[in-house]
Amino acid sequence: MKLTRYFLAPAVMLQLICMNGLVCAKEGILPGSSDKDPVVIEAEHLNVSGRGEKLSYVGDVLVTNGPSTMKAGLLNIYMSPRTANDKAAPTDERVKNIEAENSVIIDTKKDIYSGDRLTYDKEQNKIYLNGNVTIKQKDSTIKSEALIYDKTTDKAVLTGKVFYTTKDTNVSGDKMDYDRKNNKAVITGNVTYTKNDAVVRGNKMTYDFTTAEGFVENTDNSTRVKAIFTPGSMK
Repeated sequence: MKLTRYFLAPAVMLQLICMNGLVCAKEGILPGSSDKDPVVIEAEHLNVSGRGEKLSYVGDVLVTNGPSTMKAGLLNIYMSPRTANDKAAPTDERVKNIEAENSVIIDTKKDIYSGDRLTYDKEQNKIYLNGNVTIKQKDSTIKSEALIYDKTTDKAVLTGKVFYTTKDTNVSGDKMDYDRKNNKAVITGNVTYTKNDAVVRGNKMTYDFTTAEGFVENTDNSTRVKAIFTPGSMK
């Protein structure tokens, strides 16, 4: 495949409104944005391959979508080939998916997501974040190896040993179902809840991040919930 390469000046700024499938959906491309928010992409240069079927933004990439931003070292936008029958069709209909890599960071003002690689599947309307996944929210942090965020439902699933940490509370488990809209989560599998010097273990925990309240249980009835209090911890 012949590669057509365009070298643009550093900090090239392209404002895309209802183009490339980034804004013409009911919500914006980034969490926390809306369909009325334009998308601005800045990068050191842009590479275009084939007949415009792949757009690669390279070097200090910054995507601004309303109040939300995304930073990465590389951003690829993949589109299906244009045919003679769809010359008049909107460009957004040709977008298949979007990929970003090299220290991806998404800042929604409400929370900050980071990871090694990101993929946005337009058909599924889901964002996949993999490798050293971290969510920072005020004074708390969530870490895992993989995250799938459903933009339609505003919910995320984190897997690969999940850790939630705040000033005096730590929660770990195998999986977390995170309801971003209601700021609540359900952690399952080898759950350990630690607050100050008290430790509670079970296989399921429902946690409200807003009120910092949780409920630990064992749903399979094979064992009972176990709590450990060290001397002096109940002051």
